[in-house]
Amino acid sequence: MTKSDLKPFPYWWESGLFTADAEDMGKSRWDVVVIGAGYTGLNAALTLKENGLDVLVLEAGRIGEGASGRNGGMLGRLLIPGLGELCDEHGERKATELYREACQSLDFTADRVKNLGIECDLELAGRVFPAANQRHLDAQKRGGDLRTRLLGTEETLLNQNDIQADLNSPLYVGGISQPDTGSLHPGKYVTGLAEKAAEQGVDIWQKSSVTQVNEIHNGFEIILQGRSIRAENILMATNGYHGFLHAEFYHRIIPIGSSVIVTEEMEAELVRNAMPTGKAMADSFKVLNYFRPTPDGRRLLIGGRPSIFKTPLQKQAGILEERLRKIFPDLPEIRAEYVWSGNVAYGFNSLPHIGQMKGIYFASGYGGSGVAMSGYMGHKAALKILNKSDHETAFDDLPFETRFYYNGQPWFLPLAMLGYKIKDKLGM
Repeated sequence: MTKSDLKPFPYWWESGLFTADAEDMGKSRWDVVVIGAGYTGLNAALTLKENGLDVLVLEAGRIGEGASGRNGGMLGRLLIPGLGELCDEHGERKATELYREACQSLDFTADRVKNLGIECDLELAGRVFPAANQRHLDAQKRGGDLRTRLLGTEETLLNQNDIQADLNSPLYVGGISQPDTGSLHPGKYVTGLAEKAAEQGVDIWQKSSVTQVNEIHNGFEIILQGRSIRAENILMATNGYHGFLHAEFYHRIIPIGSSVIVTEEMEAELVRNAMPTGKAMADSFKVLNYFRPTPDGRRLLIGGRPSIFKTPLQKQAGILEERLRKIFPDLPEIRAEYVWSGNVAYGFNSLPHIGQMKGIYFASGYGGSGVAMSGYMGHKAALKILNKSDHETAFDDLPFETRFYYNGQPWFLPLAMLGYKIKDKLGM
């Protein structure tokens, strides 16, 4: 396949995305308007509707066009700051509470998929985190021991021989294996959520970009192209695609690009030889690689940040192909068929955030834990709107910080990436 034949859109979209908008009956007011139709917004809408509220979900593009249709589909029980780092920052009790909710987010996602009957190739066979060097492996052991002591998790430290059962690669010295985690098909999941929400009576409007939000008596006015609507409450569920809509939000969330390739179809035996157990993985490099087989077992996916500066998709595909070859040097020539990029949303403390700013509810900033955490936080945000007794989260009292030097454009990312690359070269 030549570079000109690359498909510049997510592999997940080939299964088809939600297309049926609610019929516009000239209605102009809802109990809640959710801005953003990804995992956060759709899970929130389902919870709100189940509790009897009239809900409209607005999506600037198509459902699945944002991060919810562009991720690697990996489900985990980790937060970006390690448990030890959170213990140092917040103390053992608070750190444990935060991590327990990360565990709960995966359980919530698995239960919602099962209860709604969403067919999205959910597999909870476990995940592996390969270690690039002995220093990283030692750090993984310390982290695993701490999680076992504080959370009661069952994790297995793998040496270089052990890891070959999951990963046929000479690149890593071992790793850590976590049970009861896994992967799903992102496109089928977000489409399934939208279909179930629509079936339950949630109004969904795609290609409905919000240009302005005004606080009015007893609620809010939401300005769309050519019309305005009203709602008693608003939930911002835009995550890394927030734009300029909410200034307070804009200066607190950092959108960081991540790119993904999916290979051409290959013999299933080749994929099994490379990744015998089919478990999703994310390695320990600072400029990390996350990789997995596709659900049909006929292709490999790898994602990460391939370059320091903005680079054309074709060049990004070539860099990610080379990374895949380094991981699996015994595979025949590996060529990408699909390549795409998207935004991952971070707060300045790399933790999810949830709450209310200037009367507007929000949930955002999931970092690398968004497939599970986003839906859980959307559900919790809905419970806050409903004023349910179980709406609290361990994340409620975390400061949602900004920096004086941040204007909403992450100009400092190339410097950070350069630092990470140097650390990887030095084995730090």
